[in-house]
Amino acid sequence: MAVGQGGIKACVSRFGTNQVDNKDEKEKSMVDYFFNRFYFVISIGTFLGVTVEICIQDYVSFTWGCGISCFILFFGLIVYWSRTIRYRFKKCKGSPIVQILQVLVAALGKRKVKSPSIDILYEETPKAARIHHIDQLHWLDKAAIIDKDDIRLMAL
Repeated sequence: MAVGQGGIKACVSRFGTNQVDNKDEKEKSMVDYFFNRFYFVISIGTFLGVTVEICIQDYVSFTWGCGISCFILFFGLIVYWSRTIRYRFKKCKGSPIVQILQVLVAALGKRKVKSPSIDILYEETPKAARIHHIDQLHWLDKAAIIDKDDIRLMAL
């Protein structure tokens, strides 16, 4: 259960917001609409799971209680799969795990280099789309320093 919950809880809300185009003002207003319905349904499901489901298991039978849960899960999967062709998918630029490992290796390789100011660090994303810089784990900033070895590797 921990793997299932941990795997879906972090992804479901993000997947829902990926269905909205942030550049379109009409669709941008749909984010609040999505989250209101999303958390309402999650709360109703939790409420029903700890009240009605428990009552069914206690007063009818444990088999019926588990069977109803399985049916609802199966129904949810059918609805999800039936809508798959309409979902928007954002392509990742490679594996996020590989990107994290690349930053860690680059930062460790440049651990003896003096950190410059934030303004001159290499970054491909436009300034408006960048994540706000924080001082926690500032040693990772060293991965964005371009030195002679990096220029040689970029030329290859």
